[in-house]
Amino acid sequence: MQPVFIVAAKASGARELAHILNGNGVACLTAAFDIDNRYDYALGQFLRKANVGAAEFIASPDQVLDDYLSHCATLVRAERFSFELRHHSIHLFNGRAWQFGEQPHLVSYLRQRQFCVVHFHRRNLFEHSVRLQMPQTAGGGETPAVNLDIRRCERDLKLLERTSNLMAG
Repeated sequence: MQPVFIVAAKASGARELAHILNGNGVACLTAAFDIDNRYDYALGQFLRKANVGAAEFIASPDQVLDDYLSHCATLVRAERFSFELRHHSIHLFNGRAWQFGEQPHLVSYLRQRQFCVVHFHRRNLFEHSVRLQMPQTAGGGETPAVNLDIRRCERDLKLLERTSNLMAG
């Protein structure tokens, strides 16, 4: 089994990559770690069907991840597949012992298992934080005016920078 993890923030192009991969025969499981995802490959669905409780999840996250990845490989019937993993989901496997600023357990797990990780991040974080506030336009129409929330830009910049550093560290 050789999963590839595509770690990305919003508006980074990861969804477009997922569509390209899916269109070319490589299964890309989008939003697999998002709690609201109802597809069979979603982590939440796996935990419910496998009857994995919070205590077991916290006590042995590596075993749960191993079982989950095997489940996904069986679902897609492929040795190679990928996951789109959003920044807000990378802390799911930390349990209660995680300290702010500490590298997420999932990053350590991926490195230990030597799984491939592609980290999408923007070179210009300020531009990225501004784009997050802009309304989406359908069909490439003209973008309506927007009132920029500078405090939100600051928060987004700090979060994006911190997450990028955690993934790289």
